[in-house]
Amino acid sequence: MRYHSVLFDLDGTLIDNSEGIMNGYKYALEKLGRAGEADALPNDIIGPPLRLTFASRYGMDDAQAEEAVRIYREFFRPIGVYQSVAYPYVEDMLRRLQEAGVGIFLATSKAKVFAETILNHLGLIKYFDGVVGSELDGRMDNKRDIIEHIMSGMLKPGQTAVMAGDRYHDAKGAQEAGMDAIVALWGFSKAEEFAPYDNVVAMFQDAREMCDWLLGE
Repeated sequence: MRYHSVLFDLDGTLIDNSEGIMNGYKYALEKLGRAGEADALPNDIIGPPLRLTFASRYGMDDAQAEEAVRIYREFFRPIGVYQSVAYPYVEDMLRRLQEAGVGIFLATSKAKVFAETILNHLGLIKYFDGVVGSELDGRMDNKRDIIEHIMSGMLKPGQTAVMAGDRYHDAKGAQEAGMDAIVALWGFSKAEEFAPYDNVVAMFQDAREMCDWLLGE
C-alpha cells in the first residue's frame, strides 16, 4: 500500500448527495424570496461549505448566510440527507482498504451529524476509523482544519496519509496541511481545477481504479 491512511471527502467522492443538496439550496432560496436563482443551480456549489457558498455566490453577509443555512437545514435534516447514493465501487474500495489494514477517515466540510447519518443510512460507517466534519455552528468547516485535526489526533506518529477528494478545496486543504492529495474525477470536478496544486499525485476515473493504485496493484 502507498499510504498508511486515506482521508476521504464525502460529497462527490464517496457519495452522490447532489439531489439532496440541490433541493436544499432550492428550498432555502425560495424561502428567501430568490426563487429565480433556484431554477439553474450549478454543480460547483456541491462541495464547498454552505456559508461560503451563500456568501460568495449569492452575495449574503454573515447574518444572511447564517439564516440561509438554517432554512436549508429545515429541508436537509429530515429529507435531503437521505437523498444520497454511494458511487459505483465505493463500498468495494472501502472494504478492500480495510482488509489491507489501511486507516480510513472521513474528512468532510458537511456537518458531522449529517455525514454520520448518511454513512449509517448507506451501511458504510463500519469501514471508518474516524469521522470528522464541521459543527452546525460553522466551526471546523475549513478543509485544512479538518485534515490537521485528523493528523494531530487520529494518526499515529510517522504514519503517511493522503487526502482523496473531488474538488480543489480538498487539494488546497491538503497542501496547506502538508499532505498529498488524489482526485476523484467521477464527482463534480474538472481536472483543470487542480492545476495550481503540486501536491496532487494522481487522478482517477472511478473508485476501483483509485483503490488499485492505493494498494499498489
